[in-house]
Amino acid sequence: YAFSTLDKNWRPFEAVDYEISNQLAKSFIAFAKNGNPNCNEIPVWKPGTAKVMTFCENTRPAHWNIPQLLKNTFIGGASI
Repeated sequence: YAFSTLDKNWRPFEAVDYEISNQLAKSFIAFAKNGNPNCNEIPVWKPGTAKVMTFCENTRPAHWNIPQLLKNTFIGGASI
């Protein structure tokens, strides 16, 4: 999503996926240019505070199809 490469992926995507990918990429570009992720493609992104910090507790890739993800990661696929 972040690098607008959905068309290189093996998964089928819908229009909303491409819209989210575009918004995320534009936010990354805006942040790289001026340190602020706000851009015309997204609503205002309010700065975070030191008071609240949220982490994903389950970060294990237990349900991921790792061989397929690795195949999609390398140009031309990977032998696993």
